[in-house]
Amino acid sequence: MRTMQICLLAAVLALVVPGSTAQRPGDLLGNLPPAGELSVAHYFPEHPDKQFPAGDIISVVVSGHNTGAKPMNLSAIVGSINSPEKYEMFIQNFTIGRYFAPLAPGAEASIEYKFRADPILGSTPAREFIVALHLFYEVEGSYFSTTFFNQTVDITEAPKLVDTDLIWLVGTLLAGLGAAGYFAFTKLSEKLGLNKGKAKKAKKAEGPVTIDEDDWVKGTHYEVQKRRRAAAAKKA
Repeated sequence: MRTMQICLLAAVLALVVPGSTAQRPGDLLGNLPPAGELSVAHYFPEHPDKQFPAGDIISVVVSGHNTGAKPMNLSAIVGSINSPEKYEMFIQNFTIGRYFAPLAPGAEASIEYKFRADPILGSTPAREFIVALHLFYEVEGSYFSTTFFNQTVDITEAPKLVDTDLIWLVGTLLAGLGAAGYFAFTKLSEKLGLNKGKAKKAKKAEGPVTIDEDDWVKGTHYEVQKRRRAAAAKKA
């Protein structure tokens, strides 16, 4: 009996929520089962402001209270992103969350559902979309659903660990300041004649340095001997 119920639920979900995002308008909401005797509450623990960064995992906690006289089972949660201008236009379908959470009459249970907006939907400034979330539950072989969230939210751009645009901007600014500083220093050096002084010093240092040996030996014994050798060479 339980296997047959599970197969029937899978068949219902397959009709209600096709896996492809390229579905016909109305396939999701147009085939929802009616609401049953279940009171539903929800909250977003990490995004209470309804600002959903694109690409981030968004968690929602759903609590169900069986207000009927028959036991039921919380079976699945499905959701979608819809166009704010035309609700029937589906932008993205979320992955189906499947559960087995039995509820006796008067009992309560909480389940967590996670979904993720496609990163391509993120932008700065944030863009508005409608997010719709639906809880499916089963009572004695009959299936019901409750739309516990159907609101306009902001899909924002996910924060970056490294802002490459800012790094490029700062690098470009520093390069421009460096080039401007070098140009100003060159012009100032030309006006003050600093470059000419350097050129003159470099010119004095050019060419070989000659040493006059006679200046070193004047008045020494070596000079007397040198003259004698020169005189003897002339006589010969």
